Amino acid sequence: MNIKDLAKKHVLEVAVPGKPDTKKRPRAVINPKTGKPIVYGIDGFAENRVVSYMKSHFPAELVQGPVHLFLTFVYPYPGWLRKDIKIYEEIFGSPYIPKTSTPDGDNLMKFTKDSMNKFFWKDDSQVYREVIEKYYGPDPDPYTIIKIEYLLEPIKDIGAKAKKLINKK
Repeated sequence: MNIKDLAKKHVLEVAVPGKPDTKKRPRAVINPKTGKPIVYGIDGFAENRVVSYMKSHFPAELVQGPVHLFLTFVYPYPGWLRKDIKIYEEIFGSPYIPKTSTPDGDNLMKFTKDSMNKFFWKDDSQVYREVIEKYYGPDPDPYTIIKIEYLLEPIKDIGAKAKKLINKK
């Protein structure tokens, strides 16, 4: 085995249909009867939608190594853009026009990362690089492209295996 084989990247790319979701900030109110806080605003249903759609693509075990996450969020053209789309396609050289309005890319990213905790990777802190793109596109329905490059094992374990290979020589 070659040392470089130890850091072989795996790639997963999936298009998830549906409107991209953002991470909602939990809200709390005090129950007047009990005096205890009631927390709401955490959207477990939306997170489950992402995971259930992607589940068949997940590796057999949780990814333990570093993760490079690419997210592309595509929304249908709004009315103001649709009437002049040919002009914008010529300007940008593509039917995909940058979307610079809400929702914020970091909120979209956080939602996706949190959705995959304990399902794809051990923790979203394993994501060492993030690329977020938001576009208006020609499709009538919104969707998200999730592309993940990852190593199955933690860096420390890969380093230990590399040392053993070097010592065998």
